Amino acid sequence: MALVDPDGTLPATRVELDGVKNILPNVTILEGEKASAAALRQKLRVPGYEVVHFATHGHLDAKNPELSNIVLAGSPLNYGDIPSLDPKKTELVVLSACQTAMLSGGSGLEIAGLAYQFQRSRVHSVIATLWEVDDQATADLMTRFYMGLHDGLTYREALSLAQRGLLTTPGHEHPGFWAPFILMGTP
Repeated sequence: MALVDPDGTLPATRVELDGVKNILPNVTILEGEKASAAALRQKLRVPGYEVVHFATHGHLDAKNPELSNIVLAGSPLNYGDIPSLDPKKTELVVLSACQTAMLSGGSGLEIAGLAYQFQRSRVHSVIATLWEVDDQATADLMTRFYMGLHDGLTYREALSLAQRGLLTTPGHEHPGFWAPFILMGTP
């Protein structure tokens, strides 16, 4: 399942999800106003999804983690709401959003970031970002990542292959485009 561009400010997320749809044609996509916290809760329960992909904005407040959130339609998914999602079937959450793991220059409370909250809710693996990401480069990286999963790679292998692919893509060679994506949890 993918939640995409709930506030209309990330046009390349549509490119990102078009690539994913070509690889995984049965993916459920909640786009724009349909990408709400209420819809997320309902879909996680029935039928449930092994992979949940957020193509949206994330906000981490290192001083007050409880103010951290993921932008969704209507109202954000707040830090404190994540454990109550109870995603029993979800193995991987992809936070294809800015600053979902930590902030540079933070106080050490980064471990209490959004990604960690998903891990506390029994999600085995989370892909998160360490700093703001480029919309176009993220679309390319995520397409490559899901192609790797489709081809049978582990999460770690698929992310590594996608990052190396960007490293050799003209205009995206700089680590700023591919290095912010990290895998937390089970590879």
